[in-house]
Amino acid sequence: MTLNLVIIFTAVSLFVFSILMFFYWIGVRSRQQIKERLDKYTEIERKLFDEVPDIVRSEDLSKIPFLNVILKRFSLSQSLKLVIEQAGMEMEVGRLLLMMLVFGMLGFIITIKFDNILFMIISILFTGYVPLAVVLNKRRKRRKLFEQQFPDALDMLRNSVRAGFGLVKGIKLVADESPDPVSIEFRKTFEEINLGISMREALLNFSGRIDSLDLKLFITALLIQRESGGNLNEILFKIGSTIRERFKLIGQIRVFTAQGRLSGLILGLLPVIFGLLVSTFNPDYIAPLFTEPSGRKILFIAFLMQITGFIVIRRILKIKLI
Repeated sequence: MTLNLVIIFTAVSLFVFSILMFFYWIGVRSRQQIKERLDKYTEIERKLFDEVPDIVRSEDLSKIPFLNVILKRFSLSQSLKLVIEQAGMEMEVGRLLLMMLVFGMLGFIITIKFDNILFMIISILFTGYVPLAVVLNKRRKRRKLFEQQFPDALDMLRNSVRAGFGLVKGIKLVADESPDPVSIEFRKTFEEINLGISMREALLNFSGRIDSLDLKLFITALLIQRESGGNLNEILFKIGSTIRERFKLIGQIRVFTAQGRLSGLILGLLPVIFGLLVSTFNPDYIAPLFTEPSGRKILFIAFLMQITGFIVIRRILKIKLI
């Protein structure tokens, strides 16, 4: 009975995936044909097309029309779209979901021989989460790079204000002279202001695109200064100094917690290394863990305990600076 359900689920999943990929190919081909027709226009029109501001982007969540309509009905799709934008990736939400579906099917195919429904479900969830984990990791790295570049951007903005430029001109200077991703985010803010969005709304959108405490501090101080007045040059200087001091404190914390992080890594890798050594020198000794049902259950429980230990150690060593 279980084997029949597995076969039916696999067949239905492959059928649904084939249909989605067919419509996806039709959508891509249609867009490619439209682009080829547009490319036949004059060079001037192509330049105008290339000069579309960064904030003017398609709101489509998928290139498959009917999937795009379905995704727009769910608020989770907008959250995934924001995560993808924060990661700086050119990807539709529909493509990410299709990749998660494919990876989930791979996890299902890998565990189909174990004949354990619970293990299959966990494997599907784990492998299906891999594409989203890659996006989240890229978002984390991009945010970290932004925070490293942000103090220099504030110094550039402060120097432009001291030289007599306005705040908007200073934002444009940072967008032109700074490396990515700082230049991209400041350029989006400048373009929003140029398109008629108020300064307050443009700054709040800036804060929403980058989940950074340093940026929120900068936006809050800037909005208060615009409402109540004050020396903008001094405010920017103090914010830049505060951010650099935070970096120093974070570096000291990483030094103090290095021993705990190393201990967690060693404790996590020790069972894996020990198992590889035993399987190399005496394969028959460790074989029951993979061939017997009780052995697979023990491996599954050990895996869950290892993950739990990693999470607990990470939570203990993670210190948030507010």
